[in-house]
Amino acid sequence: MSDADNEEGKHMKRFESYAKGLTWSAAFVLTAFLAGCGGGDDGGGGFVGGNNAAPTVLSTAPADAAASVCVNQAANATFSKAMDPASVNDTSFTVADSTGAAVPGTVAMDSTKKIATFTPAADLQPSTAYTATINGGANGVKDSGGKTLAANKVWTFTTDDGTCRVQAPVALGNASTFGAASGVGITNTGTLTKITGDAGVPAASTSVTGLHDMTPPPGVVFTEVPGTNVGEVSGTIFTTDSPAADAGQTVQAMASDVSAAFDDLAARPGGTDPSNGTGELGGLTLGPGVYLANTFQVTGGDLTLDAQGDPNAIWVFQCDTDGPTIGDTAARSVTLKNGAQAKNVYWASNGAATINSVGGGTMVGTIITRNGASIGSGTSTGTTNVKGRVFVLNNPITMNNAVITVPAP
Repeated sequence: MSDADNEEGKHMKRFESYAKGLTWSAAFVLTAFLAGCGGGDDGGGGFVGGNNAAPTVLSTAPADAAASVCVNQAANATFSKAMDPASVNDTSFTVADSTGAAVPGTVAMDSTKKIATFTPAADLQPSTAYTATINGGANGVKDSGGKTLAANKVWTFTTDDGTCRVQAPVALGNASTFGAASGVGITNTGTLTKITGDAGVPAASTSVTGLHDMTPPPGVVFTEVPGTNVGEVSGTIFTTDSPAADAGQTVQAMASDVSAAFDDLAARPGGTDPSNGTGELGGLTLGPGVYLANTFQVTGGDLTLDAQGDPNAIWVFQCDTDGPTIGDTAARSVTLKNGAQAKNVYWASNGAATINSVGGGTMVGTIITRNGASIGSGTSTGTTNVKGRVFVLNNPITMNNAVITVPAP
């Protein structure tokens, strides 16, 4: 085993053992990290045009002729138009091995995102060629207006030796609606802060300042000063003594679900360091996977996450000691490409996160830290965007004109 492998193993063991000792007001533990892999494809079939055009397949994952595909990879196709879900099923969307034997599996159609997914009932065989087919023509899949795919869409891929694994997404459960939660408190400065979702602290309402919720309008005000620190939470702010219905039960349910997610994910293997030891991710384009370093920062440029056509692609960034830090003297952003989704990006840290302390920029993903999070600038009027969630265990969350938007499921 190389020195690099030994060092990476030490990082992962330290990350896991450190994280397992974390508590949130003696009620729950909170750390999460995910992994994934995928591919992309060009479209095929049908006519391109206006609303009367036939549907086409814009991309597939795995990509046509892709190699080293994970044996538990689901196959999916993204259509150009909203499809009739009844027409997209395990008869019209199939996967077969090199002998022509059909692979048992289920098909689901996400009409909103226009994505059809074939999920095998069991792992595919390693080092094996497969062919995926979506039927076109008169009896093929059709869009919501009844127009069919002009011709069959066919693509092939080959699995790896069984080493690669696509990680299942974490089940956040009752925590999924929260844009921000801290074991100690949440403080907002600025009048542009807005959380689209819920917020919560397993402590008294005095631990929250500068926010008001909107259920029911105008909701409950948590020590706001007009013109100075007025921030809006579109959902509910839950504290142990807030008037929200079942506030205590809601906080505990969130705690239980996040703790279960930690138990599941803490045992998953760590990843590689794409920064070659520097921790700098700025200027890089990264595919789905698990990434591990002492700390990660995005300061030398923006970070691009490329799903390669797979909307189910997942990223996890594990910060062993501190971070992530996004931006320094200039605002930086984490951007999504080729089907990547904010709901599938996770940042887990034993330290503290600093998100664009100069104001501005966009961060994506669910951020989970042990020792605090600071979002935005106390002196800049520019908003700092987080398309995801921010959870902190043992220190407060500080927001300065922050806009946090919980990703759609």
